[in-house]
Amino acid sequence: MSSKLAVICPVCESPNDGHSEIEGTDAAPSDGDLSICAYCGALSTYQIGSTTARLVEVPEAEAKELMKMPNVQKALAFIRAISAGRG
Repeated sequence: MSSKLAVICPVCESPNDGHSEIEGTDAAPSDGDLSICAYCGALSTYQIGSTTARLVEVPEAEAKELMKMPNVQKALAFIRAISAGRG
């Protein structure tokens, strides 16, 4: 399932308006949640205020740690497979 919240990737500036949780549950993103860009694979976090939302790039050291997580690895592999099909 996915929910809508229009934000822009801070790395490649692609629109990001579709979101789903790795576990497959339907939930809108919350402040501080991790995002993986479906276009470039960049890791970022949501900053959600009362009237605004944006993505902020995860610092490199934190991104390296996050990339060790099996769920993040699985999501990145899925994104790479999709990207290869766009070729």
